[in-house]
Amino acid sequence: MKGAPQSFRRVHPGIARAAEAFLDLTQQAVAAEAGVARRTVHGLETKGSPTDENLAKILKVFEARGVLIVFDNNGRADKIDFSKNLKPSGRANSDRD
Repeated sequence: MKGAPQSFRRVHPGIARAAEAFLDLTQQAVAAEAGVARRTVHGLETKGSPTDENLAKILKVFEARGVLIVFDNNGRADKIDFSKNLKPSGRANSDRD
């Protein structure tokens, strides 16, 4: 979570959906891992407006799996960085694949 102070951050719903799709995660899986309600993840994906605390929890799930959402100085998510260590399914690359 780079960029603006946490309290100013807002994520466009499309960016949240893209991160979730890249990682091949369901709303329920993100919610369970983040410790938030599924409707919170749904709200992020449709309105982009969870509380700062819940947004931070969800972003940590993405980051832990190698997806970093980068914010501009105005707190808008302006790009996604994908870890080179991940496949689209969110699994780390290994020599056994």
